[in-house]
Amino acid sequence: MAACLDCGLDYYRDFPLDVLLPRAQWLLIHPADHGVLCAACIVKRAAKIPGARLAHLVIEFAPRDNVEAELLAALKDMLPYVESCIERRDCPASKDTARIRAAIAKAEGR
Repeated sequence: MAACLDCGLDYYRDFPLDVLLPRAQWLLIHPADHGVLCAACIVKRAAKIPGARLAHLVIEFAPRDNVEAELLAALKDMLPYVESCIERRDCPASKDTARIRAAIAKAEGR
């Protein structure tokens, strides 16, 4: 069983996506260079490195016929959350609602 060295999550059961880092960054985060870490533990370790200020995430999608429909559905699901954040004023997302609505309208051909 491969598990996260810090929190113990089972790699094959609990890790929904692989996390890839440049080797130099991996060695800063995990000098022993063996085992696996989950994304959350990678970020926790990286935050302790002097000068670390941002974890840039890029999600890569496998080519699929219905990916546009799935992304559109995800945008529609996310819209109420973004609007709720704006109403509560606990997230700086005032432009996100308009961008999401525009992306949905464009995808639906409106």
